[in-house]
Amino acid sequence: MNSVLQSLLTLTPFVEELHKQSRLWYLCPPALPLILLSEVQSCLPSRNWARKKWTLVVFLTSVAGFHSEFRNGTQQDAHEFLSVVLQQLSSVSGEMKSAAAAETLSYTCPVEAHISFQMLNTRQCAGCGHESGRTEKYLNLSLVSKDSVSQGLLEYLKAEQLEFKCHCGASESWQRRSFSTLPK
Repeated sequence: MNSVLQSLLTLTPFVEELHKQSRLWYLCPPALPLILLSEVQSCLPSRNWARKKWTLVVFLTSVAGFHSEFRNGTQQDAHEFLSVVLQQLSSVSGEMKSAAAAETLSYTCPVEAHISFQMLNTRQCAGCGHESGRTEKYLNLSLVSKDSVSQGLLEYLKAEQLEFKCHCGASESWQRRSFSTLPK
């Protein structure tokens, strides 16, 4: 939790976007994850250890309510914790946008604006060459360990052979991934 929060809260544009939306939080009860993350960020420079501990416990309890794996207080995977926190923050986006619209305001989800990105998955038939694609939203990528991040990314983006029955009768195709949008 410590490493994830330190990393997330050093993303200045993300934190600024989070705070820009603060006046909407009290219009929408599901905004609690946003409020709690803001509380964690605001108590970072404090020397009041009791306040810091209480804030972190409340934040972790909120995350555990969203994902039961974090209820027992045992050591968990940092990547999984980050994924759950980002999903929890972005899950309130629809309700926040509705609450903002009702007040003739606008809402921008900090996760969607600064962290999420889209990948285009393109499948091409090995027989006739027909292509089909779909765009998917991502919050992170799980890369294979290589000598560098660049090599892991190249491996992730490498075309792979699939078994897929095309309308032409061919049963093999290739799938390629590419970035449609990038995170800020």
